[in-house]
Amino acid sequence: MKKIISILLIAIICVTSLTPVFADDSSTVSALILKMKNIFAISDEEFVFENFSKNDYSGNVSYSLNWKSRADDTYERKPYISIEVEADGDVTYYRKGYTSYQTPSLPKFTEGEVIAKAKGYIESIAPDRALCVNDGKLYEGSQYMVEFERIENGIPVHGNGISIDLNPETLELVSYSANWSEVEFPSLESAINREDAIKAYADNLGYEVVYNISTEGNKIREIYTSYIPKAPNAFIDPFTGKATAHAELIYAVHSMGAVNDKATEESMARLSPEEIQMLEEIKQMISKEDAEKLARGIPEFDIRKDAVVENFSISKNQYGEYIAHITFRAEVKDGYYSVNLGINAKTKEIITFGKSQNYDPNDAKYDAEKAEKKAIAFIEKYYGEKFAKTKPQFSIGNNDGYSFTFDRYENGIRVKGNAISVRVNQYTGEIINVSCTWADTEFPEPDIKVAKEDIYTRILTEDNYRLQYNVITDYIYDTKTGKESRTTTVHPVYAVIDSPLFATDVLREIDYSGKPVAEAFTGYADTEGHYCHDAASALGKLDIYFQGENLMPDKVVTQEEFLTLMYIAIYGWRNDNVYKALILDGILTEDEIAEDITRMDAIRFTVNAMGYKDVSGLDGIFNCSFTDVEENMKGYAAIAGGFGLVNTGTDTLRSNDLMTRAECIMILYNYLKR
Repeated sequence: MKKIISILLIAIICVTSLTPVFADDSSTVSALILKMKNIFAISDEEFVFENFSKNDYSGNVSYSLNWKSRADDTYERKPYISIEVEADGDVTYYRKGYTSYQTPSLPKFTEGEVIAKAKGYIESIAPDRALCVNDGKLYEGSQYMVEFERIENGIPVHGNGISIDLNPETLELVSYSANWSEVEFPSLESAINREDAIKAYADNLGYEVVYNISTEGNKIREIYTSYIPKAPNAFIDPFTGKATAHAELIYAVHSMGAVNDKATEESMARLSPEEIQMLEEIKQMISKEDAEKLARGIPEFDIRKDAVVENFSISKNQYGEYIAHITFRAEVKDGYYSVNLGINAKTKEIITFGKSQNYDPNDAKYDAEKAEKKAIAFIEKYYGEKFAKTKPQFSIGNNDGYSFTFDRYENGIRVKGNAISVRVNQYTGEIINVSCTWADTEFPEPDIKVAKEDIYTRILTEDNYRLQYNVITDYIYDTKTGKESRTTTVHPVYAVIDSPLFATDVLREIDYSGKPVAEAFTGYADTEGHYCHDAASALGKLDIYFQGENLMPDKVVTQEEFLTLMYIAIYGWRNDNVYKALILDGILTEDEIAEDITRMDAIRFTVNAMGYKDVSGLDGIFNCSFTDVEENMKGYAAIAGGFGLVNTGTDTLRSNDLMTRAECIMILYNYLKR
């Protein structure tokens, strides 16, 4: 009888999954609950249905179904299940929450086992979609995450795919998430070949040299040059070979600090030289009254007479310049009106301007050419000397015709982040946004020894430069009906997947602060047959490795190298200022910074980072089997032996020997394995 009921249930589910929209929510939710319980094996003994919600977005109906645990144990975190499913039965999201479990840092399963299990879940949940995804990519972290990219006509669909999270202990499904656009994908038979696409990228997009201004603590720390992509969000049209870009919504955001107009009482303490210098600067700063007068005196801003000053504050920008912020607001019937300005408190130059007010979008559009002339006239009037050092910003045709940006150039090189921009309202012709970012500094002669061709050889590889479909969804809000609709279009493009930054003096990748990027771990060439080989390979997959193709296992490890890798193993991420972090955490002191590191010190720092610093110093509770450990270090040695960080099969620890790279690998591997 149970078998007959199961067959009937499956039949009902199959029929309902073919019905695009059900007659009412009751039958819809009923059918979807049955289907979800069948797919995800939701047990009535373990879970009880809690609630559902419905979302109808312009006719696209989806449901949220939620179950909670039947357990009444208030001292245990209860499991739950949440599912997002479309009306036709396609699952877009699934998650099962658990009582927290200890996640092992070292993998229990092979990469192949994890990916195969994840693919199996997709075949069970969405068998049709399982046929249209790639082989999957595994990301190891607190959970196993496998991402599958959608493939149509043999071409990847960027942004479409399925993501699976698995319990690292059992490979049980933790979450399922699908982004799957229901659109037609055009044929790419007439697309240009790869060689022509590579040439088109170099000719129409490519990389450029820029000056970078690195700041720290409201001061310019360093100025350096780098190669960056000229237009990172642009692509090559696979039919014409020309550069193209997708239109994007632009949101103008104005951030302002808190205001405090109250003067502080004079302190009886002496002023430091730095404080005296600051007070001299304050004497030269613009006042609230002068800032208001300056703003109202600029005819292009056309600030309403009835607008009142609501806010005034002064703060430093990233270059150490004091900027005065002033806000005007006015009461407007059935609308809003506000003006925000940023003014250089010393030079009185306008840094930012933004106006928000009602306008009728049904009015005829202001002429784009007139808007450009108005913007340029404004810039020439108020930023004449700076404007002479600018060039129009490089764009790929996605400009709406009313935003005008001019980038700063020094020594013929663009200064990243320095520019003057003006936006004109497309309906009223008013200037509604102004921005001028301009560092007052000197620029060194550039050191350029790397050719663009060398960079293109690195990035335009088959894995990194590919033909793909881009799926773009446009959201359109109808002001008359108050409803929002969406349209989805498909754009075939040749795209660079990863566009790293490069130094100009030597061919190496750098980050946004100009520091070299660690090369990805690909294995060591000199560990085969060495006792640390397996451990070194396992740690490398967790981003715990020494730079270079050779480990040199018997080489003495430096203290900084050990602490850097120890930090990743214990804290889970790479810290570029490891000494500062560990000193702040009390793991070591500034006086203990050294070039090399002994085995005992490596053990001590590791035990401290594990949280046993105070315990290690307790008298009379440790039984230390090592004979070559000083009395005050026996607690550390015993803890290390108890946790299996070091070998306890011998009575000597060689505590004063300098640690080798292989020993560094083993102690961290043993920590993670414990």
